[in-house]
Amino acid sequence: MTNIPRPVAKFPSRAMQVSNQTPCRDSHPNSLDLEEAPKYYQTAKGLVIKNLDTIDPHPSFLVAFDDHQFRVNQRCIDALKFFHKPRTSEEFSQFWTASSAKTRSQKNSHYETLQKLLDSGMIQSLGNASSTKRRTRTHLRLRLDILSPHKLEPITAVLSQLFSWPTWLICGIFVVAVHVIMLASMSGLVHPDTNKSNWWMLIIIIYTSLFIHELGHLSACRFFGAKHGALGCGLFFVYPVLYADVTDCWSLNRYQRAVVDLGGIMFQLLFGSLVAIVGLAFDSILAYGAVLSILFCALINLNPFFRLDGYWFLNDIAGLTSLEQMRNDLFVYYWRRLLRIKTSVPEILFLPVWLRSIVVFYGLACIGFILHLFDILIRILPARVNLVFGKIETLYRLALEGYGTDLLNLIAVTLLALFSLLLILRMVYRLSRRIVRGVLFSPPAAFKQPHK
Repeated sequence: MTNIPRPVAKFPSRAMQVSNQTPCRDSHPNSLDLEEAPKYYQTAKGLVIKNLDTIDPHPSFLVAFDDHQFRVNQRCIDALKFFHKPRTSEEFSQFWTASSAKTRSQKNSHYETLQKLLDSGMIQSLGNASSTKRRTRTHLRLRLDILSPHKLEPITAVLSQLFSWPTWLICGIFVVAVHVIMLASMSGLVHPDTNKSNWWMLIIIIYTSLFIHELGHLSACRFFGAKHGALGCGLFFVYPVLYADVTDCWSLNRYQRAVVDLGGIMFQLLFGSLVAIVGLAFDSILAYGAVLSILFCALINLNPFFRLDGYWFLNDIAGLTSLEQMRNDLFVYYWRRLLRIKTSVPEILFLPVWLRSIVVFYGLACIGFILHLFDILIRILPARVNLVFGKIETLYRLALEGYGTDLLNLIAVTLLALFSLLLILRMVYRLSRRIVRGVLFSPPAAFKQPHK
């Protein structure tokens, strides 16, 4: 069933939160004004500094505060430690000049560094009553927490035991065996009947699997000792989705983060195995259709070209924080060299060859995937549009004739057909825009090797 969406698993978005890029400067009360009387600055309340496990040859750190996450280097950590006590811009200038001379770093002046820290919110101006909070960037239009972290703790405490190595292996064997048996038994079946009331039951089963999927992410966080947030629902584009706040998993090492990424899919497939057993026991065509839909959701979830579990798994297992940003930086670099435009060397070119190969292959695969989506769009768009208008015409006729049950079922079918068409259009648009904007309008993130 291609119409059921996959929920937003990472909330807030980790790629937006953890970045080498400084946010765009806004005209907010924390902006510097050297002509005013000296101001005192101090690190934001609740700011926490942790080690970040990446493949970067230079130490990386995670700065977390107020649901914001930033990847920073040692120089930034030194500046934040300096502002543990209230300091003025002049005091920071003296500290930064001495520190730059010691490390032979000539990247940013003290003014640029201080402004970047203010823009990010990592330090704040004292005595400024009109200071504003940075908004957390998210792809959700609306969101509502269903279960708070406190209410989830008893549930995740029990479910987290499934992530011990022997239990994880047994669950994996169980999932594979059940699905192989189910698929073999379905070889002679006709397409599952999903009309009338079966639509609603199928949707309930699939969204139950998505709820369990999010519990898998939260339970994996709990197993490795990271704090998890709430589980809730929201609106992504036109689809109702579920989300789980697992932002704190950045404090784990990259292999543990990879298990957190796969934890949701494992839980979802475990639930699908239970549904498959019911289908085998009672020869239920509805159960077979539900299992196929759950499998499809899991495969979509493993797609590394969207910001889903497959993308984060590839990032974490490779020790990266934003594979998409590295891909864009690489395209920018060679695009500008082709046009003979002077540009800085991106970070990726200083990484190991095998990692550069992964990013290059990923970038080329992204282009191939977008071309494939365009091909699908061109081939199915006329038929999809005719289908949607045909359903709307039938819906209008049934509404005039007063067929209640058939009318409700036709509404569900029409909405799913319309949403699937809109989703395909949106996927093509967003993927194309990311690469085009990243290559043509975004400068690469420069990376300079430190002086010895």
